[in-house]
Amino acid sequence: MNRILSVTLTFFLCGCSSDGPVGEADIVPDRFPAEVDAGYVPGAPFRFVVLSDTHIQRTGEPAHAEENLAQAVQRINTEFPSAAFVAVTGDLVDGLLSEEAADYVTGQSNPAETYRERMEELTVPYYSVLGNHDYNIGYDEEERSTIGAKDPSKVEAIWKKVLGIEPYYSVVYNGIRLVFLDSARGEAYPVPCTAHHLAVACTGSFDGDQLAWLEGELAEPEPAVLFFHHPVHTDDEMALFMFNPGYFVQEGDRFYEIAATFKDRIVAIFVGHGHTWEHDNLNGTIPVYETGSLGGFSGHPDNMHIVDVDPAGPTIKVDIGRPGIDYLGLPGERKPRNKREET
Repeated sequence: MNRILSVTLTFFLCGCSSDGPVGEADIVPDRFPAEVDAGYVPGAPFRFVVLSDTHIQRTGEPAHAEENLAQAVQRINTEFPSAAFVAVTGDLVDGLLSEEAADYVTGQSNPAETYRERMEELTVPYYSVLGNHDYNIGYDEEERSTIGAKDPSKVEAIWKKVLGIEPYYSVVYNGIRLVFLDSARGEAYPVPCTAHHLAVACTGSFDGDQLAWLEGELAEPEPAVLFFHHPVHTDDEMALFMFNPGYFVQEGDRFYEIAATFKDRIVAIFVGHGHTWEHDNLNGTIPVYETGSLGGFSGHPDNMHIVDVDPAGPTIKVDIGRPGIDYLGLPGERKPRNKREET
């Protein structure tokens, strides 16, 4: 049974269209493969795994990212077979081949299809969110820069075709609301990236419709866990989730106001983008975790977070899945680090 079926059925059962509000629904046993969901008990503790920045490359480029993902999938299937799901916090691919959905055919060799095929080898369901690289549609050899899509809605149509996902969506599992957001979708989308000036969305931002939807999600009674790509400015000024200050969700984004309003409702936030291991708090109470990259720069097949949730608290326990690796520093114990200035 297709491992992305749980997401697809979420939208089918809520009657949402690709143009309308994104939906949510309780996950119940018949929406997951029986062998995966046999232990589903509302309110019971559960485990999930977080991956980030898989960066599946174009055909003809080095295949280390795909190899890393294949090893991570094998490890999850072997060591964490009872996990409720796997979440991937963006940059699924290094870039797409075009912005036309008609160019993406099942069985065709392209980064999006390769990502789906590798993830389909999981024995547990998975959820994906989009990162800035997932909006790239080519590479300019002369400029040595990836090329961002002018029309992001076309790229979103590709991902809906390949993975069956909307840009943002939610599900409820065992009494915890899982909210999957698109932090590349706001007003900062067209701003050129520092290193690759033809690329887009290196700076994070949320669109107004998505934030209005998020407020509605957080007003629901369940505690929430949020997943998106770009790091946020957290409480410790030394907690640089990315060495370039332009790679955060931009200051002034209304997301920060919403997070402050619902800080007692948000159990944790998981992000990517920085390819580093970081942990800090937002608004004093919300733990924020950045997961080291699986592919691309500093990628490693064991870069994953193992997360145990007890909805009764709610409480959350987060472990790094790569032996010998720790966060770059705990709040109050961080050492100053040089950072690249924006140009």
